[in-house]
Amino acid sequence: MKNIRLQIILFFSACFFISCGIYIPRFEAENGQLQDVSLESDTTASNNSYISFKNTGQVLWEANIPEEGYYNFNFRYRARGGDKEQYLLKNNDTIPIGFGMAEQWNVFSQSFHLNKGINKIGLLTSWGHQDIDWLSIEKAEIQFDILPKKQTYYQKYPRNLLIKIDNYHQKITQLKIGKTPVEFSAKPYPYQELAVWIEIPPESLSSIPIGKHQLTVYLESGEVTGTIEILQKPQPSGMQIIVPDISHGSAMVIKLPDGKNMLIDCGQDWARDQVLIPLLQVNNIDTIHTFILTHYHDDHDGGDEGKTILEKFHVKEFIDYQTYPTGHSWRQGEVLFKILNGYADGEEENTRSLSTKITYNGFILNHGGDTYAVNQQKIMERFPEDIKAQVFYGNHHFHGFILPEYIRTINPDLVVAQAQQAVYARDAFMQKYKTDTEAFLNANREYPMDTLLPFETGMCVLRINNANNWWYESYGFEKVCIIPGLNGNDDEM
Repeated sequence: MKNIRLQIILFFSACFFISCGIYIPRFEAENGQLQDVSLESDTTASNNSYISFKNTGQVLWEANIPEEGYYNFNFRYRARGGDKEQYLLKNNDTIPIGFGMAEQWNVFSQSFHLNKGINKIGLLTSWGHQDIDWLSIEKAEIQFDILPKKQTYYQKYPRNLLIKIDNYHQKITQLKIGKTPVEFSAKPYPYQELAVWIEIPPESLSSIPIGKHQLTVYLESGEVTGTIEILQKPQPSGMQIIVPDISHGSAMVIKLPDGKNMLIDCGQDWARDQVLIPLLQVNNIDTIHTFILTHYHDDHDGGDEGKTILEKFHVKEFIDYQTYPTGHSWRQGEVLFKILNGYADGEEENTRSLSTKITYNGFILNHGGDTYAVNQQKIMERFPEDIKAQVFYGNHHFHGFILPEYIRTINPDLVVAQAQQAVYARDAFMQKYKTDTEAFLNANREYPMDTLLPFETGMCVLRINNANNWWYESYGFEKVCIIPGLNGNDDEM
């Protein structure tokens, strides 16, 4: 009887209708099923009360949803002292989600799939130490997406094309390149319920003529488009940049215009040994003319301050965050480097991390290292003329604090970040980048920017001639492979 009365109270006190007739529950935290949480009073909270998580805790509600689909989950919360990660409980799913630091009440919003009828929804502590006032649920406006938005394919070097589609549970009915239907396979994307991976095999691409084509993915109630350029082989490029798929970490290989090799960071030890070193070896790279360590964390220096790289390769020059002061510029052949952040700019490893501007024939890559928003603010004040770039290498794997204004000022065409699936539970990526930055910039751009996380779409290879002539391709599940046109891998080029 007590449970029946509670359900009646929740039904009438926590729910209301909107004009379109979609049922939108709102649940006060204190009315949920509570476990290991404290009930607190505060005049700024709804109904003057809220719940507080300490180290452990859980709250559960039941929502009666009128139709299956995607709904925005809006949590009113406080997270004092830093970002927090907790677990969203949704029927049988446990999903990590990230709440940004908030000294005052703030609202987290993210969309998730719900079934028609009764759905069990809740929060379970991961990091804990967070206040919850209420949860509201509203029908979400879904927007299909495709990654990469641009792709390059070489007929001489056939490979599977891997594409991530945010399809929001809708069936993919057809895929066309230009006007030609092509065969593909689809499988669930393991880290987000709203997405799938599709693979296009080489035989589906063999009859597509050379040139640029629109790639169209048709869904049950819409479509999403990208661009694919078919070439016989890679066109000559002065500089190549390789961003391998090493999960959470940092490693970037640069083939400079004079043929010399540069390595910026070397990832975690397992990624260095299983991905980076085999990738360098299979591409005939045994000499590293310049080895740069942005700072000494084990996801950047391999856990041994770069010693394995120094021992296994002929390293001609070693640079770290104390080699040059902030503001220092130097040339390596035709490429100009400038330090935007360095050792003197912080009090711990991340804020001391190198952030570097790399310029070649007007093309600019802004390498964010492991800097934080506080560093980005300083860079904007010191070097306002050095911020804009075609490519931004995401700072701190989008796990730490970022300054949306900084990336908006960069206004990049491509953003690359070496991360892992935990990035989906980081406020820095989901809110400050995806919503406050990427969506903001794309609303004012003729062509949307691309955001490539190698764990989503594979190793990324950029080929650069100048600011107006550069392109890129991704390599799907091939973590270690011969990169066409790199270091004599195509004798006809």
